Amino acid sequence: MKFLGFLTLSAVALIAPLLAIGWNTTAALESPIALKSAVHQYWLSNRDALADAGKDFAASEARTLPSNNSAVWLWRVLAEFDHKRWKTLMDYVLPPRLLESTTDSLIDQWEAWWLAPDSQPRLIADLRPIKRNLSANSTRIADWILAQVPPCDLMQNAAWGKAMLLKNWRQAPLCLPAIGANSIKQSLRNALRSPNIPEQVDLLAKTGTSPQQLIRLKQEYNHFKRQLPLAGLITVALWLLGSLMMGRSLSGRIFAAGSSLLFTAGGMVLLGYAASPIAKFTIAYFAPPNLPSWAATALGNTIEFYIGLAFRPLITQGLILGVAGAVLLLLAALKK
Repeated sequence: MKFLGFLTLSAVALIAPLLAIGWNTTAALESPIALKSAVHQYWLSNRDALADAGKDFAASEARTLPSNNSAVWLWRVLAEFDHKRWKTLMDYVLPPRLLESTTDSLIDQWEAWWLAPDSQPRLIADLRPIKRNLSANSTRIADWILAQVPPCDLMQNAAWGKAMLLKNWRQAPLCLPAIGANSIKQSLRNALRSPNIPEQVDLLAKTGTSPQQLIRLKQEYNHFKRQLPLAGLITVALWLLGSLMMGRSLSGRIFAAGSSLLFTAGGMVLLGYAASPIAKFTIAYFAPPNLPSWAATALGNTIEFYIGLAFRPLITQGLILGVAGAVLLLLAALKK
């Protein structure tokens, strides 16, 4: 009988920390404050990462647009900007406050859907503030961009003329021609004043994400969440049953219950302190490969942040459980 009681209490010591991690994880996933904190701290505040992302986007546009599109020349210019220039440009185009407000709106939409019982997922990015910022600062942004481009020499001016005749903007040198510089500047100002950007973008449609996949993910999460209270009750019942089987007297049963709580508490505290190595293991073996360095860093920090939210509360929870176990042990000693 005692052996069965020992096995039962051992199972409780293994299950209880997992249940606590489950509770902590659901609390973290349902907290818009936690999500905003992670996004602001690891994605938006990293202006270096945003600069790298902008440079990658410019290079992609320069490669994929047809050569007869005059915007190819501008994207080629931007793709050649160094990191420092891209940081400055991002400050013009996407000031931190504007980027944060746009992102916070998306997070609020996500959390509202995630917590709603029945609804269709929608993530609509409102780009009107970004368009207004570009329009209001069109002259300053255009003049700054073209100020970074050197004037063409004689040979480059000739190459520019040939590129204009052929309408092949991949052949145009990355310099300002002697004839046409003012026209280029005015065209860029006009483009920024009335940017070809939609007022709203459906991010799910844009990224090809199926709403049904998200709905299934939410259903699985809610099913998991609904099982936690039942699993908690079963764990408490097993703890009581194991304590009854371990002791022959009341004091012996109280002692077994207290010892079990102390043992479980110790495991929880150790797991809480192991959050950082667990996060590093998760990042090393489960993070998607072939990500740009800035995205890999931001994703790794986000994973570590959420694992911390799931595991570090185990330290406090374990200490509380340990105090309860110590009280039971003291009570058992008084009962002898």
